[in-house]
Amino acid sequence: MRLLLAAAALLPLAQEKQEIALKDVKDFCAQFDAVDLRTLGETKYDLVVIDHSRDHPNGATYVPADYDGLRKSKGGPKLVFAHLSIGVAQSSRYYWKKEWNTAPPAWLGTKDPDRTVSFHVKYWEAAYQALILGDKEAYLDRLIAAGFDGVALDAVGAYRHWQGQGVQDAQAKMIAWIDAIGTYVRRQRATFQVLAIGGQELLSDGRYFAAINAICCRSVYLSKGAKRPEEEFKKTEALLDHALKEGKKTFVLEYTEAQADADFVFTRAKEKGYIPYCGPSGLSKLSRLHEPE
Repeated sequence: MRLLLAAAALLPLAQEKQEIALKDVKDFCAQFDAVDLRTLGETKYDLVVIDHSRDHPNGATYVPADYDGLRKSKGGPKLVFAHLSIGVAQSSRYYWKKEWNTAPPAWLGTKDPDRTVSFHVKYWEAAYQALILGDKEAYLDRLIAAGFDGVALDAVGAYRHWQGQGVQDAQAKMIAWIDAIGTYVRRQRATFQVLAIGGQELLSDGRYFAAINAICCRSVYLSKGAKRPEEEFKKTEALLDHALKEGKKTFVLEYTEAQADADFVFTRAKEKGYIPYCGPSGLSKLSRLHEPE
């Protein structure tokens, strides 16, 4: 009943007509900090991925007017996706409670050593999932209510941490979690899209494949400022080729500010039929490399 009421409350948004469809997207960009909507709107990117908060990390969510202005901005129509980590919790987010620092809930794991504000979570636990969906204050419900066209699910690969902790079905639990997210958002708004960042190794699973509309793979061609060996990136390409062949929009996200590296990425990715973007580490500013014309 709770989910049905939430869905009913969002029905007016379901009537919105999108100016551009995901299948027609030819380029994209991602920026998570210091976003200027006017500057972003002046670009000609078809898809933009941004943080849900207009004053991240303080947590004030974008409202439909913000979204609508960007979607119909000067640079042309855009799809606007919100970034959402589903395999880690972040102490900078609106849902974080100070008492968790000393008395963490049962679903909260250890701090991720590779991220300053992120903690591993038992993403299969109902108490954690309730933070993400099922209530007007839940993260995903806030994104839908704000008028985003879709969500970019990050930290999909978090299951590998739990495999290392002895949770043998951690991968299956992640697939079930993403399947639940995909099912939920489409009940709220049929046109809402799900882009998975990472998890390309899960594409052979039918439930995972059906749950997402598109896949984005990080660091396919570059790692720590250097090109990956060809035999290495070809293994990833084989997985992405499968997604592309089966009709999934396929994106590549690389971290570089070097023109030569960006040239290599764009040439290779476009030859394969992927949609690339090269941005700075942290995606704290908009890259000017290979902007669409």
